Amino acid sequence: MCRLNADIDKFRMNQVCLLSTDFYTVSALEVIAPQDIFRWRRVIMYIHANSERGFSLIELLVVIAIIGVLAAVGVVGYQGYIDSTKKSVTEANAKAVQQWVLNTDTVRAAGIDADPTSCSANSASSEATIQACLSVIGSTDGPFASFKNPYNTSRTGDTAIRGLSSNSSITSGSTLCSAIDANAVNGDVLVSTSGTLIQTHYCVPSGSTSVLVTETGWDVDWD
Repeated sequence: MCRLNADIDKFRMNQVCLLSTDFYTVSALEVIAPQDIFRWRRVIMYIHANSERGFSLIELLVVIAIIGVLAAVGVVGYQGYIDSTKKSVTEANAKAVQQWVLNTDTVRAAGIDADPTSCSANSASSEATIQACLSVIGSTDGPFASFKNPYNTSRTGDTAIRGLSSNSSITSGSTLCSAIDANAVNGDVLVSTSGTLIQTHYCVPSGSTSVLVTETGWDVDWD
């Protein structure tokens, strides 16, 4: 802001200005000769013009590049979250099946009819009959009819939860799902029977393959 002082006695006119801009502040009370007023005005106008200019092309390109990198990182992070969620849902499905196998073992031991009744002690007592009962636990009337494969939601019920016979030696995290079921895919829960021993497994991706995962203690003998 400027203030005009007039020294009438000496017939001279001076201007006292206090200069202040967005980029720096000069707090100096100075006496400026009239011929310098327009020079300072041009300086101030130049400063304000430069402070209000837009982005240059290079600056815009840098901003676009940064946005692209952040977007790529976000996509990768989101995909990782989706994959982790699918694995968690598959594991939860397998745990539910395993808990049912344990509960049914208790029911059978007590002489109570199981659900489905084909899994009762007097109906399922051999590898073939146990496998037959396990193959329908995901059917329309089975306890897992509403279960879905999180990797492929079109695979539901007895497509996603299946019982089968297998004597194969399984190493959790490395044995391929196809080793005990050629039609198995990621997200399926497989309940295998060897004699009267039942094991619950689930299929998850490992690189470009699908491997079986099981937990310690996930085997129950329905003898």
